[in-house]
Amino acid sequence: MTSEKLYHLLGAFLLLAGLLAATAVYLRTAPDDDDGALGYTVDGGGSYAVRADDSKKYERQMEQISGKSGVLAAEFMDWLGSLWHGRKLAYTLGVLSVGSSLTCLFLANFQILGPPENPAGKKDA
Repeated sequence: MTSEKLYHLLGAFLLLAGLLAATAVYLRTAPDDDDGALGYTVDGGGSYAVRADDSKKYERQMEQISGKSGVLAAEFMDWLGSLWHGRKLAYTLGVLSVGSSLTCLFLANFQILGPPENPAGKKDA
């Protein structure tokens, strides 16, 4: 089996397995609840959960301790951590499977192209 066919099969397998896993995770999970709620606030006739890190006091304390870069790093880590729970995990699996499949297809195309050949009368330097 040539390396091009191997990359094509690997890409198809990754796409199929990843999308099946993403579908299974999506169907088995409920819409995300707000975890880590500190309390509730009432606004416009509805009540909403308030997390501890959503408050201005928390943000001001974080900025005093570590500066703006610390606040941005904490927000980035919270966002990155949220990708691995609930329905966001299904979306993450879908994107990763499509990305890895496209990478395999790109590598297969790169293998097909191969290195450029020398014309008939030219010698390597």
